[in-house]
Amino acid sequence: FNKPVYTIANGFEYPAASRNLSNLPPSSQKVKIVYTGNLYLQRQNIHPLFQAIKLLVQEDPHLQDKLEISFYGWDTGNLDEIINKYCLGIIVSIKGFVPREIAISLQRNVDALIFLDWNDQNEQGILTGKIFEYMFSGTPILGIGTSVETAAGNLIQESGTGILLGNDIEAIANTIKKLLNGESLEYSPRSEILQQYTRESLANKMLQEIIVNYNKYINLNP
Repeated sequence: FNKPVYTIANGFEYPAASRNLSNLPPSSQKVKIVYTGNLYLQRQNIHPLFQAIKLLVQEDPHLQDKLEISFYGWDTGNLDEIINKYCLGIIVSIKGFVPREIAISLQRNVDALIFLDWNDQNEQGILTGKIFEYMFSGTPILGIGTSVETAAGNLIQESGTGILLGNDIEAIANTIKKLLNGESLEYSPRSEILQQYTRESLANKMLQEIIVNYNKYINLNP
């Protein structure tokens, strides 16, 4: 339409009920990896993750005693069928819907978070609200399907909040293996970047754009 466009991202603000939540007590010594939110498996490629887990199972038949992967959300599509296809039901589970406050608390109390980027070359600018929750969680993000060429991958890298793993099965497996071996993942959140994506900061950005454009309009239409 030949009009100027200003992008204001979704951003993040902790729900009031979750700000003072204490850390959830660990229920086991397993490495815990979590995905929270709905799945759109026609546009998110989960297979590299499960293929990587299968590789790890081949190396360690007792992996179920060390690793637990959980999916929380009210719509997980045909995830159960895919889990059965890879015979991973003893490691991967679908937990169903939990309130947002609980989801945010879970994000803060696991070893890593699964982020599945949009698997569509024509929609590389997608930034879901989930990515901002993850960025502020204090937990490393495992970016499956991400790269510096996608908006989400670029944001994860810029903010220092996770690892871009693309669809590289071996890289995904090696990253999970680091967690299993008690190693730390590359994780250096940049507070100055995160601050730009608070709801307060983004609301101020939007307000400033409105003021600037209003003043331009007044000057052009005295």
